[in-house]
Amino acid sequence: MYLILIAVFSLTLSLTSCNQLTTSPESDEPDSRSVSELPNTASGTIAYVDVSVISMKDEMIQANRSVMVEDGIIKAIGDTAVVEIPSDATIIRSATGEQWFLMPGLADMHTHESVSSSTNDERNNFLLYIINGITTIFNMGDFSRNAPSTKQAVLDGQLVGPTMYNGHWARGVTDQGSSFTIADTPEQGRALVRNAKLAGYEFIKLYNGIKTDVFDAIIDEARTENMGVVGHGVREPGMEYILENGMSMVAHAEEFIYTSFNFQINESQIPSVTDLVARNNIFVTTTFSAYESIAEFFLSASNGGHASDAYFAHEGAELLAQSTRAVWNSNYNRSYSVGSGNLYPRLSFQQNFIKAFNDANVKLLLGTDAPVIPGVVPGFALFRELELYVEAGIPPFDALRAGTANPGEFISQHMADEVPFGVVDVGYRADLILLRKNPLTDVRNVRNPVGVMARGKWYSENWISETVKKLPVN
Repeated sequence: MYLILIAVFSLTLSLTSCNQLTTSPESDEPDSRSVSELPNTASGTIAYVDVSVISMKDEMIQANRSVMVEDGIIKAIGDTAVVEIPSDATIIRSATGEQWFLMPGLADMHTHESVSSSTNDERNNFLLYIINGITTIFNMGDFSRNAPSTKQAVLDGQLVGPTMYNGHWARGVTDQGSSFTIADTPEQGRALVRNAKLAGYEFIKLYNGIKTDVFDAIIDEARTENMGVVGHGVREPGMEYILENGMSMVAHAEEFIYTSFNFQINESQIPSVTDLVARNNIFVTTTFSAYESIAEFFLSASNGGHASDAYFAHEGAELLAQSTRAVWNSNYNRSYSVGSGNLYPRLSFQQNFIKAFNDANVKLLLGTDAPVIPGVVPGFALFRELELYVEAGIPPFDALRAGTANPGEFISQHMADEVPFGVVDVGYRADLILLRKNPLTDVRNVRNPVGVMARGKWYSENWISETVKKLPVN
């Protein structure tokens, strides 16, 4: 049987280049038969039959394809009329002949999970990611050191959730934080990198207060330990220095305002900043949705309102665990209640220069800063992030690449042995979203999937619906 499958897989590999542009019919309402006949969950050998594949390698849509998944990996893609499906495979297809759309799972490249020791927090948030098709997250720092063990719990099947990559905070003394995150001397910086590696982290995330000599030491030690370095626009060395000397990703679009633009809205300076980022091949995570949320409650405070009325009204907030809701109130009272004013012009400015970055082929990454920013709900916030890209004038394909192929490329750049993801192609991790409507015509079509696959495990629309009914997990 396995020899036959290998032969079939080899044959279908040659068919992946036979792309066909399609304008498949799109229905507004799901057909009950096509949904009810799908398995609730499934793993093992799974075949998506007669789907339209959006690989995210390019904008072509491959119609009438079958996609074979085995052991969490995409094994073959080919024309439905040719691909032979093993008798023991679980079949995912529309019973009514609709051409559903299969695309890569989404990635949120700026989160802060495992900030407490509460397993319920993580279980609840991770379910929010999966039900919304977010199959990968980048945890950008935590004070608990739970992150690597939490990642392993997901990989071992103890938690349902996305694949997680973890950055260990490196902070200057002015940034404050736990002792194991502080690096005030080059020696402390090198020790922090080594300890982070031993603890199971893959990246170092720099905060604002790192000194120039400490930055240099961290970069040098990270190269030795084969760890990527990402972070804020570190203030003392400055944006130009850190981008030209080893930092590979900026964690917020807003960081350019505080550094490169010197807190000013200066449209005339956009070309030079764009050139700096482009010539150094820097990835940029945007976190528009987080900035918009902060702008929302700053304006609310200016108008005499209470921000909680706004941020607890955000989509999905009712599904948050009580502990996360408490963190929101705590973070607002500690960090944001003193702020007021209109930040929306700065948000628009960020959208303008990020549009320029995209036009210059800078690799953008979707990110939300969930769940620590009040109003930023895990999973749901990424939908708003996509919409803010399109509102900025970025084409839907490029916006979706920022949540699929670009994150996969970033991780592969730093972790060569990791199974690649972010593209629907043979050999890639089977992180997939099955949709009724084409997301390239409207990014909002990524909502309400027929089903989601994370590392080769299928979760149906019915499973998603039943899971939502059980949330929050407290």
